[in-house]
Amino acid sequence: MAFIGARDKLTEAESRHAGAVERLKAENAALEEQLGQSYDEITRLEHEMAGLKRQVEAAWASERMANAVLRERINDVAGEVVRVAHALEGLGSPIDTMLAGKATELDALTAGLNGGNGIDPASSMANGGDDTKGSLARRIRSLQKRAARVSSAGET
Repeated sequence: MAFIGARDKLTEAESRHAGAVERLKAENAALEEQLGQSYDEITRLEHEMAGLKRQVEAAWASERMANAVLRERINDVAGEVVRVAHALEGLGSPIDTMLAGKATELDALTAGLNGGNGIDPASSMANGGDDTKGSLARRIRSLQKRAARVSSAGET
């Protein structure tokens, strides 16, 4: 009888063990499913982040371009305002004095930057060069030279 009781206990232990193994397998399968879903979500979020990063970089580049265009337009308006003010004030204008002082400073600076190579940025701008990067004083001188050429061409 003791032998039958031991067999029953062994069968009962095997049954509990098999049940525990099945529960662990089911739990493992559920965890693997969650892991797969988490991996899919991570992949989706990484793609979304990459897309957002591209959008931010594009917006930033666009904003920098718009700011550069706005700065250029402000420079153009400032140059035009000075030109009109100079035309209204005529000879002996304080603008001439300011430009004369700036011209000597700019010429000295230009000679130092160009290593004395004789390149005059103001004259290159007046000859159709890119005057969008010059200082306001250079742009004013350039406008004055152009206006002088136009008026002298109109008189001949």
